[in-house]
Amino acid sequence: MVERRASRQLLTARALSFLGLLLFAAAAWTQVKVEPGDALRLETDADPALCGIFRIQVGGSTLMPGIGPMDLAGLTLPQVQEVLKDRLVSAGYPKTATLQVRLVALPDMPVRFRGAVLRSGTVPFREGLRLSQVAALASPTEAADLQEVEITSAAGGRVTVAFDPSDPTSGDPLLRPGDRVYFALRNRTSDVSVLGGVLKPGPIRFVPGLTVRSAIAYAGGLHPDAQMAAIVVEREGKLVSWVDWTAGDDAPLERGDVVKVPRKEEGPYVLVIGLVRREGRVSFRSGLTLTQAIRGAGGSLSNADLSRVQILRRINGNLKRFTFNLAKIDSREVPDPELQMGDVVDVPVLIPKDGGG
Repeated sequence: MVERRASRQLLTARALSFLGLLLFAAAAWTQVKVEPGDALRLETDADPALCGIFRIQVGGSTLMPGIGPMDLAGLTLPQVQEVLKDRLVSAGYPKTATLQVRLVALPDMPVRFRGAVLRSGTVPFREGLRLSQVAALASPTEAADLQEVEITSAAGGRVTVAFDPSDPTSGDPLLRPGDRVYFALRNRTSDVSVLGGVLKPGPIRFVPGLTVRSAIAYAGGLHPDAQMAAIVVEREGKLVSWVDWTAGDDAPLERGDVVKVPRKEEGPYVLVIGLVRREGRVSFRSGLTLTQAIRGAGGSLSNADLSRVQILRRINGNLKRFTFNLAKIDSREVPDPELQMGDVVDVPVLIPKDGGG
């Protein structure tokens, strides 16, 4: 009898201990807050197409098909689950639908580098990664202003660093997952910049009558791996021209314009530019849609205007622009358009409305 009572007390103690662990885990789950770079797994019986893994983007936003863009950074997991539940109901899904959200472990977001460099791209994050190591990979050109190297964090914070390659201990900060390093150009407001697939990327002195073709000639001409059919011109952050070199196209330039010549990649692709995490090529496949291409470019940034996303397409030699509102696509008011090989997707910056009276 004594042994049975002792065994029962031991089992009770173990059960209480296990229950305590469960309660502790549950309490911890309610306190976990979502941060940029976190990956969430969404599981719901409302629609299999909604299930999947989604990463919280720079600025804390994420875009889920059928649910739309949301700012989730800083919310706890139960709060995220509540927001998603409300959005599902608003989208017309039944209130009885079950929904579960949990954090999943994904590799750290890579560090991206671009600008006045010979090589733009990404490098896998590792502890101890510094700006000097990224600079060695990127090979900044003589046109780069190393006194104004911009580092933007995954959370959207930005710092400007004066980097001296001869003294890597000065202005050589440690980088974090998801950081974006931009090597700015000198005199970028008075010159025209030619970047990408040219022999001498960098600034070109602006003269009246300068065109895309003459600017590329000043930049040493096209590189052998240049994608000649998809040269774009940006002005004050907006795409203003698309030049098909093979078709004999040309376009006039203004002070401060940026000419971007993409490089070839193996296989067909579409080009995604503007306010996305990774400007550049996204592999094309039959059935690729607009929102899928944007996700393939890492998703949109928090200051992107998702109501004016454009698809640029050449039809019978003419450049056509098609504008889409992603909120209407996510709410299924309009279908998610399928892309064609060679399309350019432009995600513009959100222009604040004038709040003055």
